[in-house]
Amino acid sequence: IGEKLVGAALDERVETEMDTEGGKTRLVMRVRELKKKELPAIDDARFAETVVQSPVPVLVEFFSASCGTCKMLQHTLGEIQEEMGEKIRIVKMDAAACGKTAGDFGIFGVPTTLLFVGGEKRAEFYGPQQKEDLLRRIDEVVKGGN
Repeated sequence: IGEKLVGAALDERVETEMDTEGGKTRLVMRVRELKKKELPAIDDARFAETVVQSPVPVLVEFFSASCGTCKMLQHTLGEIQEEMGEKIRIVKMDAAACGKTAGDFGIFGVPTTLLFVGGEKRAEFYGPQQKEDLLRRIDEVVKGGN
C-alpha cells in the first residue's frame, strides 16, 4: 500500500509530491499555471471615483459574462496590468448591468474598451485587441498623441 507525502511547493508555480510504494520513492513535480489576477469590476456608482478622479490613466473594458471574446480580452488586459503596474488602472464593467455608463459612452457592442486620461475619454477600441497593439496605443495616447 502506497503512502503519499505532499511536499511543500518550491515556489508558487511548482507543486511537488513524493510517492512511496513498494519500498521505492519517486518525486513528482508539476508546474502549475498561475491564475491571472481578475480585473476589478466597477459599477455605475463607482465610475466617477474609479475612472474620472483617477490620478493615472484608466482602461475600462465593457463586457458581457457570456462573451467569449471578452474573456480573451480580459486575459490580455490582465497581462497589460501586470506589465504596466501602477502606471495604469484597468477595470471592467458589465455593459448590461451598468446601463447608465454604457449609454453615456454609446456602448452598443462588447467588448468595447475605453481609455481615460485625466478623467476624459481619449481612445476607444472595439473587439479583440492584440497586447502589443494596445500597449503601443496606450503609450501614444498617454504621451499626448491621439
